[in-house]
Amino acid sequence: MSDNLGTFSETAKSLSRNPLGIIALFIVLVYGMAALVLGVAASGLGPFERVLLVLFLVAFPPCVLWVFRDLVMNHTGKLYSPADFKEEKNFMEVVAALAAAAGRAEATPGQAAPAPADPARLFTAARMATAAARTATRVPKVLWVDDHPTNNVHERRAMEAAGMAVQTALTTEEGLTRAAADRFDVIVSDMRRPEGEQAGYDLLKALRARDDATPFIIYAGPATTAQREEAKSLGATGRATSANELLELVTKSLPR
Repeated sequence: MSDNLGTFSETAKSLSRNPLGIIALFIVLVYGMAALVLGVAASGLGPFERVLLVLFLVAFPPCVLWVFRDLVMNHTGKLYSPADFKEEKNFMEVVAALAAAAGRAEATPGQAAPAPADPARLFTAARMATAAARTATRVPKVLWVDDHPTNNVHERRAMEAAGMAVQTALTTEEGLTRAAADRFDVIVSDMRRPEGEQAGYDLLKALRARDDATPFIIYAGPATTAQREEAKSLGATGRATSANELLELVTKSLPR
């Protein structure tokens, strides 16, 4: 008996580290209590109590299934915990780097800095990025084109901590050369560079003109809905205005 209790205790401790495990543990405990009630106190239950208990046992599984469906479809990031990743240290490094990126005040001269990030979204982005990098068939490679790479050092560290390899380029020409010489999973670019106010779009157009369909993300300051739609109409995956939004877009663009 003590061995069984010890095994259950260890299993429960393991399940409690993950949201899905907690749901499973909850189901086991509920049905365990129901079985105990039926086995021990069934003779003392009246017809009405028995009907209520049966209705509960019948209705409980669909309710749990509905909650699970909502989690999977609308809150995917919350299904993970640091224990799900190969190294929890990597997960925390992603969070720390994203937090640093969200709090930075520097901006490229003449260009607004990306917006601050919501702490909850930082953790969600970190979970998604780390999980995506772990499940990739090879090390994901990101090309980052920006004439001021020191402005996005924390974002790059977050990607590297999540398991991605990041290469940098300072100009559109250098970005095109690197993209032609290697295979990248995602290309990130700022918008303004000394070569032009629309340098990010110029790079995007040049890539698409030579049939390079690599996911492309503009990372710049605050953007209107019209500017976001314009980026997509030119072939970009999206336009990110904060560190966590950038990592979410990059993660969704990685091959599965």
